[in-house]
Amino acid sequence: MLQLLVRFLQPFKQATKELSSSNYPTINLVALWKPTLINHCQITPADPVPLEIQKRRCAGPLTEWVVLGHQEKLGVLL
Repeated sequence: MLQLLVRFLQPFKQATKELSSSNYPTINLVALWKPTLINHCQITPADPVPLEIQKRRCAGPLTEWVVLGHQEKLGVLL
């Protein structure tokens, strides 16, 4: 079960690492990572119950707290 959780959290670790860089601008990456992480949190019939619960806990805040504003959208265009 621990391996399943670690595998689930890998994309979040990668997104955090990329979005936390101080060597290059990262605002454009927000708009690219948000749908990737939301899709990663989609529940499938093969998911065990603990993973399903974790996916629900992660998907809610992603859709509510990560709001793409004009700056993020402009960053992707640039």
